[in-house]
Amino acid sequence: MVRMLRTAPFVLVAACSVPDVDLSNKTCPCASGYTCVANQCERTTGSDGGSPVSCLGTTPGTSLYSDNFDAATIDAGWVTTSMWAQTGGELVQSDPNDQLAFAYTTRVTATSYRVVAQMTTTATGMGMGIAVRAAPGAKTQYDCLWLPGGTATLLWQWTNNGGVPSTYTTQIGLPSSMTVTMEVTAIGTELRCCIDNIAGANVTVSNPSPSYATGQPGVVTDRTRASFDNFAVYAN
Repeated sequence: MVRMLRTAPFVLVAACSVPDVDLSNKTCPCASGYTCVANQCERTTGSDGGSPVSCLGTTPGTSLYSDNFDAATIDAGWVTTSMWAQTGGELVQSDPNDQLAFAYTTRVTATSYRVVAQMTTTATGMGMGIAVRAAPGAKTQYDCLWLPGGTATLLWQWTNNGGVPSTYTTQIGLPSSMTVTMEVTAIGTELRCCIDNIAGANVTVSNPSPSYATGQPGVVTDRTRASFDNFAVYAN
């Protein structure tokens, strides 16, 4: 007798997954993995969801310090000029006339590092940016400044011990945006600065003179009101 084998019905079970929500082109503020450009969120991670895409073209090293300015008061490690305040989850400089209003953190002791910060200007004026190798009490530092008015300009400048700025180099005629994420490296004798998601916004100074080999990282404004958020320092 031939025994008939009864087979169980084959059931195909399809895996169910929910695709990630794309927040591109949403109005700022932005979620993690996005950056604010011209008041719209743009994705800053690769298509595979990997590490954030940096305009410097390299991946940040070990985290040395970060501050999202969400605490009730400013971190005690910050040193600022007048008219700085921590409010609404941001570090805000409110004097539109101060030519060199800076704030730097003493929590970082390294001499070579990368600094990343989001910044927004709320009024017309000159510039805002990141300061590196700021010498405590001396007003000597290097500044990468973003001037968003008109055809925007990105530049490197240095200040002497009286706080008087002089320009090294500029990149002009860039797409203007009032809110940007800036990235800066001060590695050895090379200073690099760029703006995420703005093509051509990249300036470099090699072997700057005068030479400031050490100093703290921070933020800076030049005759404008501005706010800063998501400040981070990495080993490289």
